[in-house]
Amino acid sequence: MVRTTDNTWIEKEPKSYARNQYIDFPEFIAEKFKGKKDRIVKLNPNQITDKFKYILKKAGLPHFRFHDLRHYSASIQHAVGVPDAYIMQRGGWGNDGVLKAVYRYAMEEKSREMSSLTNSHFENLCNTKCNTKKKTLEKSRVLQCRRPESNRFT
Repeated sequence: MVRTTDNTWIEKEPKSYARNQYIDFPEFIAEKFKGKKDRIVKLNPNQITDKFKYILKKAGLPHFRFHDLRHYSASIQHAVGVPDAYIMQRGGWGNDGVLKAVYRYAMEEKSREMSSLTNSHFENLCNTKCNTKKKTLEKSRVLQCRRPESNRFT
């Protein structure tokens, strides 16, 4: 929907085919739409924004824009391993530039998981190859690894 010069809302076709977004909803959401024809709600964008603010406040959640749910969806898809091509298709992006620059954030929980995965790789490497000290090298030149229990370099 777009607002006209006389301040009324009208439905307008998207600028390009890529902007038409068809989303497969989870079954529990699709059930709520059963029997609905045309638009799911009869609200204009301002009304959706106002209702969303009210719902956030009532739920005790911090303010964020309704549009930020789009960012969150792309971030979650990325965090669970959905390839960019499918995130772009679901989000209606024609190229990955916008997706990578704007819509893909590091999710805190997934970030910790990826950090743990990386640390685990280096710990496994350290426990096999790195701890093999060669007598010909000076002690200062021996590759030393991070000890998992102390989080300090030795």
